[in-house]
Amino acid sequence: MSKNVIRIDYSYNEIVEFGKSKNKKLYLFPGILKFDKRIMDQNNYSFRKGHYQGITILVKKDIKDPFLKQFFGEGKLFGYFNQSEDYFFLKSDFIKNFFDSLLIPDISDSLLFLRLKAIELLLYLSSERATKDIISKQKISIEKIGILRDIQIYLDNNLDRKISLTFLSNNFHISESKLEYLFKDTYGITIHDYFLIQKIDYACQMLKNTNNKITDIANEVGYENASKFSAVFKNRKLLTPREYRYLNKIIN
Repeated sequence: MSKNVIRIDYSYNEIVEFGKSKNKKLYLFPGILKFDKRIMDQNNYSFRKGHYQGITILVKKDIKDPFLKQFFGEGKLFGYFNQSEDYFFLKSDFIKNFFDSLLIPDISDSLLFLRLKAIELLLYLSSERATKDIISKQKISIEKIGILRDIQIYLDNNLDRKISLTFLSNNFHISESKLEYLFKDTYGITIHDYFLIQKIDYACQMLKNTNNKITDIANEVGYENASKFSAVFKNRKLLTPREYRYLNKIIN
């Protein structure tokens, strides 16, 4: 990566390891924006294969695009962030809402939409407001990161089970209150909601890619009662499992 390039990273769902500083591992957490001026290639970043969802934006400091030059005068791009520190973490409602908007289907495929969003982000990062959203680089200890990752992997591999907070607390040797706080603070959702989302996402894949009975799919995600599964599924997807499968067959 060129010295003239800024790297902006945002993770939706996964803790990302992105190198070391003073022999300590560095981590990017979900819901946090990383603004990085260092020369780092993709090999410096690691996360669980197949689970990461995030966005990386590379920006040249010397903007030559006439469209973008309309919004930024000489030397104004990134303002405070041109100081000596190599990287910064930022967290705010604006950042979360900004990156969530990039997930909107159809609209996010529009080149004009993406260019306008790029300008919005650059304007934000060049403003005084962004400096107030900088957060401390002192994050959760490596031990706690390991516990959270282990719990996340355990949940992902046991979608057919009913798993309580008490069970996780006892098996991973961490108090319920601390586990609940750390998980929500790191991933932005409760353990219960995370587990439910994984179950429904897996069920969606099964409905789209197999002809398995809905009763069998319900069992695979921990529901003995197909009616209960259908009610939970409809609450999340606004369609019953049968309607979801039928609609996807028409589309595909």
